[in-house]
Amino acid sequence: MSGEGKRKYNTYSNEEMNFMISVSEELGALGMSISSVRDLYERAGYPVTERTLRRNVKAKKERKLERRSSNSGRSCLLSESQKALLVGHVLWQNQNKDRVFRKTGVDFVKGQFLLDVSVMTIGRYFAEAGLVQRRAHTRSCGYTSTDEQAQLYVDFINGLDREIKKGNKIIASIDFTYDSLGTVPKSTYSAKGANQPCIDVKKSPFTNCYVTLIYSDGSQSPCFMYTYNQKFLRKSGNSNRARRHNKKLADLFAKYGIKSHRVKVIQPKKGKSTKYAKEDNTMATDILKQYDVPTDTIHSDNGTAFMRGGVDVVEELGFTRFTAPACIHQYVSPNDNHFHGAAKQAWRMMGDDYSDALQRPLQLMQCFDKVEPAVIKGYFDRNFFLDQRPVSKEEVGKLFGSSVEQRPVYFRRCLLKYRREILNEDIEEVEEVKGLDGIYWN
Repeated sequence: MSGEGKRKYNTYSNEEMNFMISVSEELGALGMSISSVRDLYERAGYPVTERTLRRNVKAKKERKLERRSSNSGRSCLLSESQKALLVGHVLWQNQNKDRVFRKTGVDFVKGQFLLDVSVMTIGRYFAEAGLVQRRAHTRSCGYTSTDEQAQLYVDFINGLDREIKKGNKIIASIDFTYDSLGTVPKSTYSAKGANQPCIDVKKSPFTNCYVTLIYSDGSQSPCFMYTYNQKFLRKSGNSNRARRHNKKLADLFAKYGIKSHRVKVIQPKKGKSTKYAKEDNTMATDILKQYDVPTDTIHSDNGTAFMRGGVDVVEELGFTRFTAPACIHQYVSPNDNHFHGAAKQAWRMMGDDYSDALQRPLQLMQCFDKVEPAVIKGYFDRNFFLDQRPVSKEEVGKLFGSSVEQRPVYFRRCLLKYRREILNEDIEEVEEVKGLDGIYWN
């Protein structure tokens, strides 16, 4: 930079200031004074005050020079104790469901420590402490935390019939899932640095509903599919077109080992072109009537698809239906966790062309059929904790992806310090900091 382009303010990046300090130390070791070094930087187009150089060189020698804000040449203002209080303030706002901005940290530092810091500096402190911006739940009520879910799960499992817990009684689990044929992968490989690649989307306009019925002994009743795709119907008449269509349909059913009665074609209302097959109470009764169900105890969700005019359609058929709380159903149900996922993973590996609205749904039904009995039994054993003693929250936490009992020591210390020193609470320990799991902080 020329002298005409001198900076009005000493706004250097971390790298620039660290470089200038290192050069100042080396030149000082050669006998050059700080004022001479400052003049050298001035002539080179990097003006800096002698006071700034002296302070930072001294701080580095004392090994107290901390990382700098991206828009300031000054050393960090907050001590480790003050940083801990800042982190504790954020965690306290989280617990009280108050929204936190970087400006929140600026105001806290100004009010508590009488220090002026920029939002960029606060952002850096947040990042160093492991505080990141995340999507928040906006519901004021009805939201169940992970810990609360774990406790509900424990209560549900420990409240099961003793014969079910011992694995002596077969239970069935019925649920619905969708193929979402309109959802296709949106990523692809291309040259690094090139323009964003485009892909041709090959998809079916229909979204079909599948009813799955599986049992704790590992067996299953072959799933049913409900669709608005009228091409699954045989054509009447003896025309060449009808014969070709019927032959193609029969060949596909034979190829994937699917009996035609398992595909239920829904007739759209007159004048409407419906593509989305939505679950309803006829679907559950259809599959339960079709098969010889080896148990009278069936698990399902709390959805309206099992009710008709206030009457339980499953119990109306002579079964006993039991459910888990809605917020933990996705973990309890062996269908949702993981029967549907295992079949769909195999299905997606069969190709990414979703345009064939006849073949692709039958492929998915075949994938459901091919899930091994031992695998299905494992889903029940895992989700219902069969053949086990009464479960704990720690055991249940493994189903959530991490232990609900595992909490970061650092965050708990910060919150404890904040509540003691800022809120003046006389406490020895704080409750677990909800939702802050992770190997890093443990």
